[in-house]
Amino acid sequence: MNHGNATSRGHAVRWLAAPVLTALAATALGAQAVPDYESIHIITGAQRDTKTEAMLQSSWVGDPRSFQVYRVEGAIEGVVRYYLRRLNGTRDAAPDAQEAPLGGNSSITYVLAFHEFDDRCMDAAPSAPPPGSDSITCRRWRRGKDKKKALDGARLSYEGGKWIEVATFTWFHREPNGELQRIRVEIRDIGLSPDGKQHTPLAQLLIESVRLPPGAP
Repeated sequence: MNHGNATSRGHAVRWLAAPVLTALAATALGAQAVPDYESIHIITGAQRDTKTEAMLQSSWVGDPRSFQVYRVEGAIEGVVRYYLRRLNGTRDAAPDAQEAPLGGNSSITYVLAFHEFDDRCMDAAPSAPPPGSDSITCRRWRRGKDKKKALDGARLSYEGGKWIEVATFTWFHREPNGELQRIRVEIRDIGLSPDGKQHTPLAQLLIESVRLPPGAP
C-alpha cells in the first residue's frame, strides 16, 4: 500500500494547495480498475496523522478494521476531484456487496455532504428556554453568515454555491475464501475554526477497511 514517505508540501491558497496541484498534474488519470485496500493511492503531499489514528483506534468498537489517516494542505474540492478521477465512482448509489465476486471488488459508489449555514449554539450545555419563550439561552453562537463568508473567502464552491464538507467513497472486496471487507475512503474538510469565522484549506483523508462478520451479504 502506497502509504509511506508521504510529506506535506506547499501552503494553502484560495483554490488548491501546491501538493494537490502537483498531484493533479503528475498523472493523466482516467477510469481505473477498482483497487483493493492495499493498493489505494495516497495523494502527493499527504502527511500521516498518527495522533488521530490512535484516537480513532482507541474509540473503535466493532468488527476488525485497518485504517490510516492523512492530512492534506489544500481545499477539499481539489482532493475530492483527484479521487473521483482515481476511483471513478457512481454518485448517490447504494454500495452492493453482492457485486463483489470471490477474489474481486464491487463497483464504487460515493456521496457528497455539503456545508450547511444554520446558526448553532456552541455552548457545552445550552440553557433551557426562559418561561414563555421557545428559544434557548446561548452565550456562544456560530453564525451561518460568518461560516459562509469564511468559506467564500478561502475556497471556490464545488457546485451551485455549495462547499463540500465530507465526501465518502465505498465499495466491497471479497477474499477467495469468501471473507467480505467494506472499503471506505472518506475526505473531510477540517479547516474551519470552531466559531466558523476563519477557514484554512485543509482536508483529512481516512482510508478504512472493515472485515464484516461471516454471513454478511
